[in-house]
Amino acid sequence: MNTVPTWVRAPYVLNEAPEIASVDVLGSVLRIALAVLRTSNPEVDGIDLRGGCAVRPRAAKNVITHAESLLAALDCYRTAVLCEQRRSGPVFEDDDLPF
Repeated sequence: MNTVPTWVRAPYVLNEAPEIASVDVLGSVLRIALAVLRTSNPEVDGIDLRGGCAVRPRAAKNVITHAESLLAALDCYRTAVLCEQRRSGPVFEDDDLPF
């Protein structure tokens, strides 16, 4: 069990797990991509995928739907990692920064 107080920390140690940082970056990139897709395809919200429609809006609708699903899955994963980290506590000896 680690006995180092939580306020004692090297300045380069991340507050959260490195995988949280990568999940946050992926989520940010997905949100930007979704904004660009929605802006460039304003007709997407009004199309019905069951009927015949142009290929581009149909493909954009599919990409937007999948990206939103991935954002929800990333949020669930982030929550699970944070819960696990709170349960087990931070590990100061296991500094896995790549440099």
